[in-house]
Formats: sequence, C-alpha cells, structure tokens
Amino acid sequence: LEKGHLVEVCRKDLVAEYSGQSAVKTAAKVQEALGGVLFVDEAYSLKHEGNKDSFGQEAVDTLVAEMENNRKRLIVIMAGYTKEMAEFMRSNSGLDSRFPHTFEFQNYSYPEMALIFTGMAEARKLRVGVDHPRLV
Repeated sequence: LEKGHLVEVCRKDLVAEYSGQSAVKTAAKVQEALGGVLFVDEAYSLKHEGNKDSFGQEAVDTLVAEMENNRKRLIVIMAGYTKEMAEFMRSNSGLDSRFPHTFEFQNYSYPEMALIFTGMAEARKLRVGVDHPRLV
C-alpha cells in the first residue's frame, strides 16, 4: 500500500439521512482510505434487520463496488460480533467473496481485564485504590 494509513469508520460515517447520500459519504471515506486501510467498526450496524434500512444497504452496496474498483489500492477490515457479522455478510452477495478470511478473537477473562485496567492506570501515574481480587 502506497500510504499505509488507517481510516476508522462506523455507521454514522457512512450512512446518511437522505436517499442517495449514503453512497456519497461511503465513497468519500473510501477515497480518504485509498493507499491504506479502511477499518469499519461494528460493521453489522450498517445494515439493520429486514429490508427497512435502504440507507444502510446503499452504504453496503457502495462499499462493495468501491472495494472491487480499488482492490489494489485498499484493504478493508470489518469488525463486529460473530453472530451479527454472519447475518451482515448475507446482506450483499458480494461481501462473502471479498472477505475470504475471518478471525475470531476470544473475549478477555475478568482477570485479564483487571490486569489491563491496572496497567493503564499505572501508565498514567494513577493508583487503583481497591485492594480486592475483583475490581468493582
């Protein structure tokens, strides 16, 4: 990739309030990401259940077309919960073939989350005042 930068987006960055505007917003974010990575967080939220979300569908359809047109200049990563993402991938027949790799990450355990929290606090020179095995 020529630039190697990251553009992070979510539903509000791609889906508009008026018909025809989701395509414009989505294409603009793809253009911003060209030469790098477009990271779509909570991608499943682009398309709500049923056929009632035409604005979200417009964003998805535009994204699929832009991915095809810019396949050598763009990497797209979509993140979200496993079940919701499986449903989302069925919202456009072109999605599955454009995302041949799926990675599933295990949830952090409580002790792992507590360790992350205390580490972040210490890095900021903060002291966690709870001397208890469970940080509540």
